[in-house]
Amino acid sequence: MFTFLVTTCLLTATDPSALLARTDAAANRAKDVVLELAITVESPGAERLGRTVRVWQRGQDQRLVKFVAPARLRGTGLLMPEAGQTFLYLPAYEKVRRVVGRDGAGSFMGTGFSIGDLARTRFSNDYTASLVSESPTGDVLKLTPKAPDGHDHAALVVTIRREDALVSKIEAVDSSGKAIRTLVASDFRTVGAYTVAHHVDVLEHATGRKTTAKLASVQFDTGLSPDFFTERELKRAP
Repeated sequence: MFTFLVTTCLLTATDPSALLARTDAAANRAKDVVLELAITVESPGAERLGRTVRVWQRGQDQRLVKFVAPARLRGTGLLMPEAGQTFLYLPAYEKVRRVVGRDGAGSFMGTGFSIGDLARTRFSNDYTASLVSESPTGDVLKLTPKAPDGHDHAALVVTIRREDALVSKIEAVDSSGKAIRTLVASDFRTVGAYTVAHHVDVLEHATGRKTTAKLASVQFDTGLSPDFFTERELKRAP
């Protein structure tokens, strides 16, 4: 989800590894970002749910995610203090635990986003890329997990905008190529020196559940300190 972020460069490489590296760089071009998302979840035959999530990110390796609303989820958070580490905090238990393997797969807090979606700052650490197709407007990569046991999908099929190297679509597929979940980013706008998607839809194909995230606010290059990304800050109420 949060790889739909920042860019000012033009993508020209067709080598899949280089393409993926450029995409990761484009998504993390700002020194840091602070944003808030208004999330709605719609399931067939069920009441619509609302969520508010706040995100702080510094560089490519540090991220903090906190639920602000509703009240019962307030303070629930994820911390990525460095590459390859993810920690979960549930206020009701007042404990921080490490997220490993398939703990990061599946729906998180009643949304179509997984812990892996919310924790991911770049693809290249976890996936090997192969080129599916090229066009004047965009390129498609197939991303195969380097550690398959840690994922609920066999691959990701990722569409990358040629104009700015930002991801516009992520389709998680099973071993037969059948879609499990589809994420679509849209409403790309320029904010200061950067381009950011203001709307993301997630469709879970088996259940028909749809999650929509709208960018409520965003600030770039705020001067976040690396010392902000600690377990102490994770447990602090938003």
